[in-house]
Amino acid sequence: MFERKKFPKISMRTKAAFLIVVIVLIVSAINFASSMFFTQRGLINTMEKNMVLARDIADSLVTTTIDLLKSDALTVAERLSAASDPDEMIEIMKNQLDIYKEFMAFTVFDAKGIIAEFGYAPTPLKRLYASRYLSSAFKGEAAISTTRIDQDTGELVLHVCVPMQGGRILSVTIPGLTFSNLLDDFRFYNSGNLFLVDEEGTMIANYRHNLVLSRINYIDLARSDRRWETTGALLERTIEEKEGFGQYYYEGVDRICAFTRVTGSSEGWSLGVTAPLPDSPAADVERGLVLSNLCLLFAGIVLSFFLARPMARPYEKVAEQKKNLEDLRQVAESASEAKSSFLANMSHEMRTPLNAIIGLSELSLGATGMDSDSRQNVEKVHYAGMTLLGIVNDILDLSKIESGKFEIINDTYEIASLINDTVTVNRVRIGSKPITFVLDVSPELPDKLYGDELRIKQTLNNLLSNAFKYTKEGSVTWKIYGERNEKGFWLISEISDTGIGIKQEDVTKLFSNYNQVDRKSNRKIEGTGLGLSITKSLAQMMDGDVLVRSIYGKGSVFTLRIRQGEVGGLAIGDTVAKNLENFGFNESKRARNEKLVRIRMPYARVLVVDDVATNLDVAKGILKPYGIQVDCVMSGQEAVDLVKTEPGRYDAIFMDHMMPEMDGIEATQIIRNEIGTEYAKTIPILALTANALVGNEEMFLKNGFQAFLSKPIDIIAMDAVIRKWVRNKSKEAAYEQETGKALSDRRNHVERRAQNERRSGDDRRDLHAAGETNGLASPEPDDVCGLRGADRLILHSGPARLDLEGLDVEQGLGHFGGDRTIYLEVLQSYAKNTPGLLVKLEGFAENSLADYAITVHGIKSSSLSIGAALVGEQAAALEKAAKEKNVDFVKAENGRFMQNAETLLAHIGAFLEGLLDDEGQKPLVAEPDTETLEKLKDACMNFDIDGVDETIAALKAFRYESGGDLVEWLENHVAQMKFREIIERLVH
Repeated sequence: MFERKKFPKISMRTKAAFLIVVIVLIVSAINFASSMFFTQRGLINTMEKNMVLARDIADSLVTTTIDLLKSDALTVAERLSAASDPDEMIEIMKNQLDIYKEFMAFTVFDAKGIIAEFGYAPTPLKRLYASRYLSSAFKGEAAISTTRIDQDTGELVLHVCVPMQGGRILSVTIPGLTFSNLLDDFRFYNSGNLFLVDEEGTMIANYRHNLVLSRINYIDLARSDRRWETTGALLERTIEEKEGFGQYYYEGVDRICAFTRVTGSSEGWSLGVTAPLPDSPAADVERGLVLSNLCLLFAGIVLSFFLARPMARPYEKVAEQKKNLEDLRQVAESASEAKSSFLANMSHEMRTPLNAIIGLSELSLGATGMDSDSRQNVEKVHYAGMTLLGIVNDILDLSKIESGKFEIINDTYEIASLINDTVTVNRVRIGSKPITFVLDVSPELPDKLYGDELRIKQTLNNLLSNAFKYTKEGSVTWKIYGERNEKGFWLISEISDTGIGIKQEDVTKLFSNYNQVDRKSNRKIEGTGLGLSITKSLAQMMDGDVLVRSIYGKGSVFTLRIRQGEVGGLAIGDTVAKNLENFGFNESKRARNEKLVRIRMPYARVLVVDDVATNLDVAKGILKPYGIQVDCVMSGQEAVDLVKTEPGRYDAIFMDHMMPEMDGIEATQIIRNEIGTEYAKTIPILALTANALVGNEEMFLKNGFQAFLSKPIDIIAMDAVIRKWVRNKSKEAAYEQETGKALSDRRNHVERRAQNERRSGDDRRDLHAAGETNGLASPEPDDVCGLRGADRLILHSGPARLDLEGLDVEQGLGHFGGDRTIYLEVLQSYAKNTPGLLVKLEGFAENSLADYAITVHGIKSSSLSIGAALVGEQAAALEKAAKEKNVDFVKAENGRFMQNAETLLAHIGAFLEGLLDDEGQKPLVAEPDTETLEKLKDACMNFDIDGVDETIAALKAFRYESGGDLVEWLENHVAQMKFREIIERLVH
């Protein structure tokens, strides 16, 4: 009998171990399979995204390099165009090779052959007609050639071809490895790299320089050798397709590639980012997972901890690659930032001498005694300076748009004023052309909108100026209307013309930078090609766009569509729309103001508080027809002191808001709450400010004010405030009883007089002797603010309209009821006081933005009051930016604003100077009259503004053997309301 063999009994420990091993095996298998599937899939997607990102960054870098090469070549071309002969060209070429180290040689061609050449490996003559790159340059387009071997030197070179003046072109020779050197240092994963091929597939950039130097073309190789079949097929895709992602076999290894057409290449170059699959993170992950699962199988759970490192290795490589890509992105962004910084700095540096050119030419044109030839030359200098300044400003705007630093500043604005201002600016562009300007305004347009009025005007002015520029005869029609949909309110402007039109093939180029289409037909029309590009960018920044329809030879239609916010629910209506269409918006407003019947109130006395002397003169001018006695102070503290020390003196106070040290609200709070008298608690205080924002009226009423008036002051609104808060019927009755004069009868008699009817000298003297004045006849002596009787007679009998550049005189007159004398007084005040305010704006610092805002606020209100819309609107934008601490905007726009303001002042100064009599016609006396000086001191002590004006006028009526400098000093200090300093000087 055989005994059954007994096998050793398996212990629970072994079973447990076996079970653990089985579990580990199953878990490992599941983990391996799932990990391989999901991780490899995710990493390949990540690789694709990273390669596409690397491709786009490299494309930006190559494009920037191409743009810089073309830009530098164009700069050299401009300098060579100034040469008078080939020898001078060669001397310039020698100098430019020292400046541009990357350039090897220069060659200047024309249709007949080479004109001049200098340097190492210049372009050979035989390539003149054989090269399409030179052909493109002859057509006015810059181009970079593919590589070639120079026969004389044996070196690989490229040529940058750019147009020159006079039908010439410049070919600049650069090293053939320029782009290889640019991309050499880039590696993707372990051995991935970048390559660049031309439009035929020839290699022009690769980290393997021998491939570039041999001008290898894998597309050609694939036709005769199947080893290169997949490589050639991929390169054919890179040439034919705009961008993509593909796989190919090269040198025994599978590779992946992300490719794109080079953005900045007009020649059709393509860029690729390639990497071998075995070197990719996916391969590392596969090896890591196999290793980790083997370790898990033999060592179990205890050894799993040690698998973290090999598992983390591929992810670390991905992070490293991302960091490399980010570094490359920063290089590209730095290049773009350098370009923007260069443009901004150059624009600033050019603006500084341009300010001098424009300003000095303005002053020269305003001077007398210049012969006609000299005047024509200075006018040409001034026009050229203004043209160049516009170009510089366009370039600066474009650089800010490209760098993302351009801001849209929204605020409430009146659509009727926007249309009127735009029409006013553009009607002068018609000149002597036989063009009809038709305006079609929808009466359904909202009265007020919310948006960036300044930038909307910029876009409209660009489109309208182009319409007038490119139309020789016929018509320009501007249709403006609105449209509402689920996305909001859209402001739509259609500008059509009967001009030269645009070719269909040029329409796509119309909104590109530095491009003026149809140069041959438009060679006599000035332009940089930036206006439409900026217009389209601005429209898109305002959620809109610009579209164009055109028939060549018949005309064009430009449609601007931008989204705006609606404020309130009122429409402009038929009347306003018709006035705008008849170009009579300002005229109708002025006519309404001139029909105003004012109440005579010589018994009333008011105090006007404002830190800007011109604004005080504006208020005085508007109050003048009422016969009200007006005192003025330039700070909130002075107003508080007068209310405290002179109880009952004033019937009302007109208080400005933004003032240095103590603003209007703070001063009003002190008057109401701290002085303690019934007079201080109840005197009407009326807010008079340029801060006419929605909600401000409620703010003023809550802080102790009785009413709110915005600047520029509407005389209808002012009349309503005066009737409600200043007029006192009991004082009116007492005055009539005391003087025996019926104010209402006299008022009706005077107001019934026709607006254009002037009193005789006897009539005026009778009224003056009786102490009666009116808005249509001056209550002042003959010398008012330096305008003597003879001058004022000329003004009254002169032309009905005054034309000053930068100043809408009709609008300004409307603020003063059409009274030209008052308006001229305010103009003279503006000319005297504004330069001092502009000085405060020079060299501002970030920590002084609050003071900057107050100063520019004052300029805004005084400018709008005289009808200087452009300066006023620029000041408003700067004030808003300063309040928001937007230093970049203030720095960028302050110089342009000051230039416009100084130009306006030069025009006003030249005009006013022409009104004054020659100084030699004044009587000569020994010294200023002491009694008159004493009267001036008393008037200053009593804040008697009328008395101050009368005594200064009396002092200015003479020339002096000695003391003339004192009179001049007094006149300047009176203009600035520096009464305390006047008192101190006259006392001593």
